[in-house]
Amino acid sequence: MSKFYLTFSDGLTLEDLAFFQIWFYVSNMILQIPAGKLTDKIGKRNILIISELIGFAIFSLHILTSILWSLGNEKFLFPSLIVIYILFAIVATTFIPSESMILTDLDETRKGESFGMVSFIRGLGAIPTGVIGGFLMGKVHFIAPFITTIVGLIFIIMFLIKFGHRFEDNEGKLEEREGENGGKERENVGEERKNGE
Repeated sequence: MSKFYLTFSDGLTLEDLAFFQIWFYVSNMILQIPAGKLTDKIGKRNILIISELIGFAIFSLHILTSILWSLGNEKFLFPSLIVIYILFAIVATTFIPSESMILTDLDETRKGESFGMVSFIRGLGAIPTGVIGGFLMGKVHFIAPFITTIVGLIFIIMFLIKFGHRFEDNEGKLEEREGENGGKERENVGEERKNGE
């Protein structure tokens, strides 16, 4: 819907949109490994908060760009959209590693099922949110979905600040369980060797 609006209302061509997509994919490729290392260094909760704050900046920049464009400031549009797509890449590369690590920590016996459930919920949630976003964009204003998203991001950031430490706690518990299992396996191997002698 946003691409449709940009192409036909703002006068951007499909080639322009492809140009912005290139910025996203190149940035996404370059940032994958650094973002993963940063996640290991500062923790899942902190990187998720950073990711959501960048998302906050993205949608705020969308609103600012729309306002400036409506006032006739055409020179700001291209550099603004390039920055937005680069920021989108940063969000993707910081969010996905943390999400994957959290899902892995939930249940060591049902990792695949955890990924499947999250993908299902994400796909299911995309149906009503797409309809609501289209309604707000068509009936209220183009920036209405961005304002709504910013409000949602505020609640997500508050949630992460208050409860995000549990993600780190789950990782510690998982490492303890793995350590206990490893110790038991070493004991079993030792007993087998003694029996064999």
